[in-house]
Order: sequence, then structure tokens, then C-alpha cells
Amino acid sequence: MTKCVVNRKCTYWLLVKINAQLIHIVYVSRRKDFLKRLCFLLYKYMELGYYITMDIIDKLYVRAKAKRGTILLPEAVLDERVMKACKMIVADAFCNLVVIGQREQFPVEIKNSPYVKIIDIAKYPRMDEMVDLFIEKRKKNNYTREQALDILADPSYFGAMLVEMGEADGMVIGAHYTSADALRPALQLIKGKKGQRVVGSMLIDRDDFVEPYLYMDVSLNENPDQQQLAEIAIAGADFYYNVINRDPKVAFMS
Repeated sequence: MTKCVVNRKCTYWLLVKINAQLIHIVYVSRRKDFLKRLCFLLYKYMELGYYITMDIIDKLYVRAKAKRGTILLPEAVLDERVMKACKMIVADAFCNLVVIGQREQFPVEIKNSPYVKIIDIAKYPRMDEMVDLFIEKRKKNNYTREQALDILADPSYFGAMLVEMGEADGMVIGAHYTSADALRPALQLIKGKKGQRVVGSMLIDRDDFVEPYLYMDVSLNENPDQQQLAEIAIAGADFYYNVINRDPKVAFMS
């Protein structure tokens, strides 16, 4: 937030407040000096990623780009929209990418990018390790290695295992697959935080002029019990505080 206060003597005070802390109080006596100083300060905050008019999604974008994680897009060869998204991410150098498919299925700008790793399921060098881990995680089903290989030929299951094995920090899926087919492998293989009984979904409702709202478990758990509701609320408050960087106020709705 930036405020300019002018008194009767035409003396200007520039107050710059970021993250609820007043970090600059600048006194200037002439309008020309004030405008010059204001432009300089705004430029410096732009450098630091503190965009005065930036909404929450833009702020998350800046923070995510600075961390430069590795994101898996398993549907790149299955949906044209995902392939276009890959091209945009490569052009922006937003993050490292992992995509699933054969090298010849990708355009030059993707397959020649140092930020993209293309994994062919049929040639994956850690497949034996993946099969062993998959069978262990799904041991109640008593899968054979042949059955496990058939399941892992599906990019949704293969992708979930890549995340579980540390090949990527996260996965974006749901353009080609239905919500149920996209979520099922993650719930079966990656699962939730240790000690937590329930995994929920969330929706960020943002507006340029009001605090962002985080709606927890908008579609995943149909009839949660008291313990699950408490876990969902705690997870939402934790996400809001650590990711959105604001103190949460939790309300239950029905």
C-alpha cells in the first residue's frame, strides 16, 4: 500500500507499507523531488517482486518462478492445450518441466530446451524400481509385475509415480483425464501428509480489491466427519498462512 499525505505547506510525506510493516518514511519539500523519489521506490519494489497492484495469483507466480521447481505435465501429447502451455512455460522460463511421450512427438522448442525432460514410458531407466514401489504401495491388490506394468503404461499412474519418486515437485493434470481419473492415481500412490486422514481440494477466489478467499474441500469429500472437518480447516489455515502469507480467519459453511 502506498499513501501520499500533503499538508498545508505543500510538504509531502511518502509512506510505503508492505506486508503490514511500514518500511519507508520519506520527507521531501518539493513536488519534483517527491515524484522522483516515488518513481525510484516503486521501481525498486518492482525489482523485488512487490508489485503494488499485483493480485494474489500474480504474487504466487512471482514466488513460484523464483523457486524454479520441477512440474510434470503428463498430458502434453494427449491434449493440444497442454502442449501450448509447455511452449509458454519454456518461453517464459517459469519452471523446469517433465513431460511424458516420445521425443519426436514434441516441437523443437520443447525437445531442445534445457529446462525440459522428456520421459518415454517404454524407455524409462528406473522402471523396475517404479514397479517394485508400485506393488508395495498397492500390496492389498496383489498385483503381479505384468499387471503393474500395464497400469503404469497409463500416463496418469506413471506421472503420479514420477512425483512419488522425486522426479518432479508436482503434477498438473485434468485436461485430457476426467477429475476422477486424474485424482485416483494421486490418492492411491502419493496420498496425503503423514498422520492426516483426509485429502481435500481447494479453490482460491481472488479480487483486486478484497482479501483472497480460500474455499477448502469444494468437491472431494462428500460427507466428512468431525475429525475430517477439523483436519480440512487446519490444512486450509496452514496453506493460507504459509502460501498466501496472511493471517487466516476460518469459517465453517454448510
